[in-house]
Amino acid sequence: MKRIAHYILIIAITLSTLGIVTMTSCSGFLNERSNDLAYIHTADDLDELLIGSCYLSVAPTTPRKYESYYFSYLQYMADETEELIGNTRYNPEANIRPRIFGYYTWQQHVGDAFDGLKSYKESIDWLRVYNHILTLNIVLDEAERIDTPTVADQNRIKRIKAEAHFLRAAYYFQLVNLYALPYAPENLDKPGVPLKESHFIEKKKFTRATISEVYALISNDLSLAIKEIEGQPTRSLYRISEAGVILFASRVALYMQDWQRAEEYASKALSLHPTLCNLNALGVDSYFFSVDNPELIFSMGGGLVCAEMGSSSPIGGFSVSKELYQLYNKDDLRGTRFIERIKVKGAQPNGYQLRACKTTPKLMGKSEVSDVFVLRSAEIYLNLAEALAMQGKSAEAVRFLKQLHQNRYKVGVALPDIDTSPKGLINEIRKERRMELCFESQRWFDIRRYRVQSQSPEKIELTHTYTIYKKEGRNSFPNITYFYTLPANEDEGYVLPLPREERTFNDIIQDNPRIERKPTKIIQHETK
Repeated sequence: MKRIAHYILIIAITLSTLGIVTMTSCSGFLNERSNDLAYIHTADDLDELLIGSCYLSVAPTTPRKYESYYFSYLQYMADETEELIGNTRYNPEANIRPRIFGYYTWQQHVGDAFDGLKSYKESIDWLRVYNHILTLNIVLDEAERIDTPTVADQNRIKRIKAEAHFLRAAYYFQLVNLYALPYAPENLDKPGVPLKESHFIEKKKFTRATISEVYALISNDLSLAIKEIEGQPTRSLYRISEAGVILFASRVALYMQDWQRAEEYASKALSLHPTLCNLNALGVDSYFFSVDNPELIFSMGGGLVCAEMGSSSPIGGFSVSKELYQLYNKDDLRGTRFIERIKVKGAQPNGYQLRACKTTPKLMGKSEVSDVFVLRSAEIYLNLAEALAMQGKSAEAVRFLKQLHQNRYKVGVALPDIDTSPKGLINEIRKERRMELCFESQRWFDIRRYRVQSQSPEKIELTHTYTIYKKEGRNSFPNITYFYTLPANEDEGYVLPLPREERTFNDIIQDNPRIERKPTKIIQHETK
């Protein structure tokens, strides 16, 4: 019991030393965690702590509190969305757009609103994820102290350790891909994120480990998780499984450009979970992201983007980008099962909105499947195809792409031709990833890693708009639209600045340079 109380103090001190909680929130954290940690005597106790405090939680879609969602800005920083501009009788600011202006337009201060008069907290995700990491450190330490008199007890602890190692790897992976340059030989000695692995007190302000050091921890944790979870039965969609750990390891290997290891991991994951959902068999009233989908492997965190686009007053919010929508040809069922074209009064230019619809926007409780962190078998096929193509194994790569196509295109139609030249095949795979994994929080990270791939680098320019509305009577009309551009040759815009609150507390931590981005174009609308 004294040891548990000691750990509670450690968490509070460590968090404050990291600068990720304020002094007023420390007492709340103590109260919240003390009830959890004071009664850890068995594997069951540890398992409850793991479930309740270590996995990403799911926020209700109604009422919508944006600060309750993890990484709510991530879907909007790339090229999957665009503004839905138009005339409306509703408040065009009553959505996520004003809150994410700084993220959406790649600003130096991501928490600032457009007018600069209001700021939103930048440290919410930083704080929550480090809370999870620090609790995982204690779970792993406590797992070594739990008595395991039976084989069943030993297996239970082994699984708990596997889940904890996986989750810690996943969280550091998320952090380093938000707050550091992408993995590449030339970036390995550049700043990553702070690492906290120990469960004991370290009275210091933390600095950033290198990108190499962060990925070393991620790789080691995944290696341990793979060994510990081997042969363990799958428990549910919401607890990581053996197939999920190995699939995620293949994703990490792709980011590290370790093509052989990515192939090995993806091949193993495919042997464990090869099933794809044939869209031809998906019922008219069914949604792709449902617990009944056989290709889903793991999900944690909530779903926001479909609920947000499915608002009854969507003007002033977001739509699927036309560029993404136009990638699907008429025989590709993803063009109607992942995206729907909905008539919206007042929407410009044609009265329609393109809505993301992998899950139902009308779900009033909690999303069944996350758009923040989800693992499914289609990614296995895509990871395999990419790893094989990068090793010059074109015929094998094409085979996996065709297997995916067979489950995505209408029955009886000719499947699309695949460019099998080395550069053409890589472009085909990247296009498939963009279409298949849309609105699953992967596109921004993919764009980043493509920039530094040694074999086939790709740098693209991104442009987003931000519209200010004018109210006339009961209606609001678009007044001015500002265009913001992230140039293809600018590396800094693809890395988030460290949270302002963290930098205020920790005066020795190195920030990421970013410019104060100005509009590249301004359009004045004609108002009635």
